[in-house]
Amino acid sequence: MSISVDSWLEFCHSFVSIINGSPLSHPMEWCYYLGCILVAFSAPLAVFVFIIAPRPQLIVVFLSSTIFYWIAIMINTVIWKLLPFLQSSSTIFIMVGVLVIELMRPIYFHYFNVARRSFRTVSTNRVIFPLDDLTASIASGFGWG
Repeated sequence: MSISVDSWLEFCHSFVSIINGSPLSHPMEWCYYLGCILVAFSAPLAVFVFIIAPRPQLIVVFLSSTIFYWIAIMINTVIWKLLPFLQSSSTIFIMVGVLVIELMRPIYFHYFNVARRSFRTVSTNRVIFPLDDLTASIASGFGWG
């Protein structure tokens, strides 16, 4: 199925009219914006739809790794607020931020292994939904950022 330029422009015009109500900017700017968004998010969306979404336990792995990543980011923001010298030196804060995120990864990996072992105890799940394959690593990394 091919999309013609006219139908793409028509879609952009309708999108602009929905968002703005009045065409304040040129419609080609919106076409460029939407095209860049589609290019940027097509690969992650494809990974999510075709690899992670068909298996429910991978969605749980994805969400749990996302939660651990958010916790690391929240710890970074608390450190940034509590230590005022970090607010003036971005180099030191980046090093501290990366250190906090990398210290959070083994904690997440520990909980992932605990969950994997407990998931293996149910014999039907071990055969149908193993968490030892590459897709579990992809889901975990996809949630981590």
